[in-house]
Amino acid sequence: MRFVVDPSKIDIYYSMYYAYLSNPRMFDTEMCHYTGKSLNTVKKYSKIVRENDILFSSQLRLKMTRQAQEFMYFVKVTDPITCLPFLVEHNVFYICFLSGSYNLMFQSYDPIDVTHIPQYKNTFLSGRRSDFIVPIIPKQSFEKAYEKINAKLKTEPESSLLSLDLPEGIKWDESVWFLYHVLKYDFMLRFTPIIRKYHISVSSFYNRLNKIKAQAQIIIPFYPLGQMQYDIFHLLIKSRYQKFLIDCFSEFPAWSLHCRVKDNLFSRLAISKWEERTQFLKMLSSMQHLGFIEDYETSLPFESQSFHPGAPCPAPSP
Repeated sequence: MRFVVDPSKIDIYYSMYYAYLSNPRMFDTEMCHYTGKSLNTVKKYSKIVRENDILFSSQLRLKMTRQAQEFMYFVKVTDPITCLPFLVEHNVFYICFLSGSYNLMFQSYDPIDVTHIPQYKNTFLSGRRSDFIVPIIPKQSFEKAYEKINAKLKTEPESSLLSLDLPEGIKWDESVWFLYHVLKYDFMLRFTPIIRKYHISVSSFYNRLNKIKAQAQIIIPFYPLGQMQYDIFHLLIKSRYQKFLIDCFSEFPAWSLHCRVKDNLFSRLAISKWEERTQFLKMLSSMQHLGFIEDYETSLPFESQSFHPGAPCPAPSP
């Protein structure tokens, strides 16, 4: 049965989201104080948001430094499913299958020769990514979002690209990388069971954790209507106005993620299935007509896989 969000409950979902933004490891007792709700109410809605993919646990993503980088690939192959064994063998840590301009997206810590991928056709884009940009989700309707975006399109912003500069960073040993992969997709995990399971001393654990926190971003995916109520779009955008476009896309009331790969902007956007998809496509067309977008490719993801924990640490940077 399809879960439908009660509009009267949206406020508490946003309150919980803002609570996690203030403290990504906020547990139920502290959540009561932040939201003004009883413990039973907080437990009830914590269960609802998790079971219906409304609000996800806080997660970690690597900041790009000279010590370690991540590479993103957007390619076209005949049958993306057949590529899985090859990619796993080459230590790819994230794979996404899509329908559209490109049908295979993946991420790795080291460069990969994509021409060796089974049934390879061509590459739309590949390269080292920038840090991720994850805008705070506004509490507003899609109708209001389009209204604000249209107003921004009447302005004359300066050209602005996301930075690909690499700070020196902190070198992680294998033990830090292991803990990073344990916590990457759920930073809400209780620490004591991890310490016991992997036989880590308390001092060593927190020493590793501090190194991770210094060199990782914390993201909190939030879909106020429930993730299944959105169409997800992957966009590869050629533009000199990357920061301006992110500012426009940040008006949408659902989680989005953006980064630069070479001179292109990668944007992952969630658009409500209850809104006209035509309006979204018209917006992109207007952005292109007005010169904010030179060209773009669109694909729709339908399945993804991640590989953790214990993935090998990256090879030393050249």
